Amino acid sequence: MINLKISALAGALAIGLASMASAASVTFNFADKDRTKTPSIEMTDASGLKLTTTAARYSYLSGNYIDRNLGGKVKTDKDAGLSVLTGSNDSHWIDGGGTYNDVAVLTFSKNVEVKSLLLYGWDSGDKLGFSTDFTKAGPGGWVSYGGSLPSVGESSVFYLWSHYDSKVEFKLKAITVEYEESTNQTPVPLPASGVLLLGALGGAAALRRRRKA
Repeated sequence: MINLKISALAGALAIGLASMASAASVTFNFADKDRTKTPSIEMTDASGLKLTTTAARYSYLSGNYIDRNLGGKVKTDKDAGLSVLTGSNDSHWIDGGGTYNDVAVLTFSKNVEVKSLLLYGWDSGDKLGFSTDFTKAGPGGWVSYGGSLPSVGESSVFYLWSHYDSKVEFKLKAITVEYEESTNQTPVPLPASGVLLLGALGGAAALRRRRKA
């Protein structure tokens, strides 16, 4: 296992009169329990952030990424994590073996920035891709053992690609993300007694000014 960190710049905390934003950090744990294979897995954090995980696939032929399609099934194994199954002979990993090469699709209920991935079974022979676009030809680059995830910025959808090498296999154990959490500040009404008090103080001040005059 290795914790892959995404490089990110520290963002400024924006504070305004009407609202303020702060970064909330959330970790989704795929290794918490067994989940049987299903078209999608939904997880919701206590803060209300929702993650829906589905499957996708692709084939690689003569330098071309072909047969890119959404669909398949996902499952989790306790203490190991998320697997993607996209073919009849597919093993229970995110891998490059079987009929197709696997892609895990991670869809959040709002834009987030991925801070880290925790992988199970990740070793020196493995490679992965990480992107926010599935329409292009491939993920745009591959991360090997000891490497860092590319900085792909904020998005609500991320694609975790297995390399097309048939020996590549790993599972997604956990993902940590950050998002901007907004808190609206509404004006607090002044009680009626407060209004009367302000009026009385104003009247007393006016009376003192007249006496001085």
